[in-house]
Amino acid sequence: EGSKVVCVSPRVGGASLVSFMLRDTASGAQLTGAASFEYYEGLTVATVVPSSGVVTGGGTVTVIGSGLNADSLVCRFGETRVEKQMVRWLSSTAAACVVPAHSEAAGGVVELELSNNGGSDFTSGGTGFVYQAEATVDSVMPSRAVAGVAGQIVTVAGSHFGAGNLMCGFGT
Repeated sequence: EGSKVVCVSPRVGGASLVSFMLRDTASGAQLTGAASFEYYEGLTVATVVPSSGVVTGGGTVTVIGSGLNADSLVCRFGETRVEKQMVRWLSSTAAACVVPAHSEAAGGVVELELSNNGGSDFTSGGTGFVYQAEATVDSVMPSRAVAGVAGQIVTVAGSHFGAGNLMCGFGT
């Protein structure tokens, strides 16, 4: 039958890997084999570039902070975790995270947080990431132009044009 013991880690001066074991209180005898326990530098999130994206997700953001660890880095957009091949450690101060889709079509703001230990603990008070509704086109005016003439003005009507870097494409 499984059981649990709660231990409180002592304070240490800096990042280090130490051995962990259970001992009998009365005799001091070691009851288990040694396991590894890691102390790491405090993890913080300072900013995210870019700080917004479309609700369908995609693209990559660079998270700038401190104390990032290459081994078990996880990004969290609100409650959605991004891990493994969707997170790339760049340095102790930067990581690249693929932006997941957002559950609300209208968009919204979520907190972007990081974890150095595979998602067991996350930073708190990270930075906001804004999901914006995807751009839609209602009409193109005029819808045709004279062939062989460059520079003809076309007006596009629609919504959510602030949702990213947009460009017009004509054919291939």
